[in-house]
Amino acid sequence: MRYSILVPAYKAAFLDGCLRSVITQDCDDWELVVVDDASPDDLRSIVLPYLSDPRVSYRRNAVGYGAASVVGNWNECLRHASGEFVICMGDDDVLLPGCLSRYDSLIATHPGRDAYHTRIVVIDATGAVIEDGGERPETEDAGEVLWRKWQGRRQAMGDWLLRRSTLMAHGGFAYFPYGWASDDVTAAMTATNTGVANCNIAGYGFRRHEQALTRAYSPEQTLGKLEAWDMVAQWVRQWLPTLPSGTRHTTDINQDLNKYIARRKRGDLYHGLTPSPTTIWRYLRADTGLCAPTVLALYLKRLFC
Repeated sequence: MRYSILVPAYKAAFLDGCLRSVITQDCDDWELVVVDDASPDDLRSIVLPYLSDPRVSYRRNAVGYGAASVVGNWNECLRHASGEFVICMGDDDVLLPGCLSRYDSLIATHPGRDAYHTRIVVIDATGAVIEDGGERPETEDAGEVLWRKWQGRRQAMGDWLLRRSTLMAHGGFAYFPYGWASDDVTAAMTATNTGVANCNIAGYGFRRHEQALTRAYSPEQTLGKLEAWDMVAQWVRQWLPTLPSGTRHTTDINQDLNKYIARRKRGDLYHGLTPSPTTIWRYLRADTGLCAPTVLALYLKRLFC
C-alpha cells in the first residue's frame, strides 16, 4: 500500500465530502483510515456507505481525546496505517482531483524524500476557492520550510505527504495543545534529513468555516494555545542543532525565534480577549509569557477597535 489517508474525525458537517474526495481519486493505491473521536454526531452512518470498499476502515474511540489533545487522534489514525506514506486530513477538508497521481509523479522525479507537499487552496463552506497558497520552489530543505511559514506562507497538515516510517521514528505527529503548530513542526521534523519536494498544482482544499478549531478562542483554548507556543520554542531550540550542515535559514530562525513566538502569542491573546473584566484578570494572572502592559494594551485595542 502506497498511501494511507488518515481522517481523525469529529464533525459531521463536511465529512462526506472529505471521504468522497479520497474515494474518487484517479490513483487506486490507497487506504482510508477514519477514527471517530467519540463524536456526539453519528459519524458511522456517514462512513457506512464507503465501508463496502475494503480499503476503507472505521473505528470509534471509546473515550475521545478532545480538542485540547486533538493530535492524540491523529496518532491513533497513524497506528492503524500501513501505507508507505501518510496524509492526515481535516474532516472538513478535501483532496482535489488528481492529488495522489501527481504525488506518484513527484516521488518518481524526487525519490527518497521523507516529505512531499502539494499546493494548498483555502475553500469556503460551499467549496469555492477563496485563497491560493501560492507556488513554492521545486525543492526546499527543512529550514526553509519552517522559515517561509514564519514569513506567512499558507500550509496546513493535509497538504503534506510524509513517509510513515520516518514520521513514526520521530514519535508520530508532534503534540502541542489544540494541535497549535503541530502541522508546521511535524512537517519540518519529518523533512529534517531529506528536505521537501513540492507540487505546484493545487491538491488540497483547506476549508475555512466558523466551527473550525482554529477559530475557537475560549479562555481555556486561548491559554492552551499560548502554552503551545512556549513548547514550540523549546522544540525549535532542540531541533536546530540536529539539522544537516548547510541547511538554510537556521541563523534567521534562531535570531527571530523569540520575536516570532511573542508575535504569535499577541495575536492569539488578542483573539481570546473579551470585554469581560474577569477574562482580562484571568489572563493577567496566567503565566502567558507576555508582560502586563502588553496584555492590557491588547485588551484596550480589542475593546475599542
